[in-house]
Amino acid sequence: MKLRLLLLTTVVIAAAAACVNDSTPTLDSSLESAVQHGKPFNLHLANSVVVFANGQSYRLDFTKVVGDSRCAVGEDCLRPNAVILEVSLANLSTSDEATVHTLFFDSGLSEGIVGPFTVQILGIAPTIEKMSSSDDYVITLTANITPVGNSLDVKMTSTSTNVNVGDLVTYTASAVDAGSVQYSLMLESIVVGVLRQDGTLVRGSQTPVIELIEWAAGPSEASWTIRPLYAGSFRIQVAVTGEVLVGDKGEFSFVQGAEELPLHIE
Repeated sequence: MKLRLLLLTTVVIAAAAACVNDSTPTLDSSLESAVQHGKPFNLHLANSVVVFANGQSYRLDFTKVVGDSRCAVGEDCLRPNAVILEVSLANLSTSDEATVHTLFFDSGLSEGIVGPFTVQILGIAPTIEKMSSSDDYVITLTANITPVGNSLDVKMTSTSTNVNVGDLVTYTASAVDAGSVQYSLMLESIVVGVLRQDGTLVRGSQTPVIELIEWAAGPSEASWTIRPLYAGSFRIQVAVTGEVLVGDKGEFSFVQGAEELPLHIE
């Protein structure tokens, strides 16, 4: 894992040196606002939000774009097509110094641990062809309290595990004991579709192998209908992150779970 991150950092920084301003901007504290766990929100470069965990408040700052290897639509692009971001987290309830964290946005779930939070990057705007300066960057992300372990019981089914190119396949995932949840379907750890519990697709397919046709989600179940575009044997995974009510004081414990099935395409 450390080797992967080192290689990714080296490649992306080299590809992005000409299009990213190396200077760190001055943060605008007047734009702070509180955000809810699990709800996507936008954060502009040099701006901040306030998030809460375990009875304490934290300030999350979007401080820097370290590298950006994206390219314009229709052009050949260096792989991996990724962006490296830098954020900082300050505990407003203590006098501790802010901690600096690096986050990667690529074809995977794009998650990182930032203090007591699991921060997930869902999207980056604008596209490269619409970028005029580094000040234009805005990221869409969620900040959840980091789950305590793989203690969420996830069930996963599919209409078939052996199909032909072009056939439709439906995957269903359930997590009956969870409260507010996020469902993520992946092919070999590459995102096919990330769904919120209300059915909102917060991130579409990142792989050319799979076309995402339909999706739906409810209180305890999510489903994706896909169309395979290439032959091969793959692993299809579903990851669910959510919260479970514990005790009798209305407190929640943040948990996660995962399951996978094979998919053979001819």
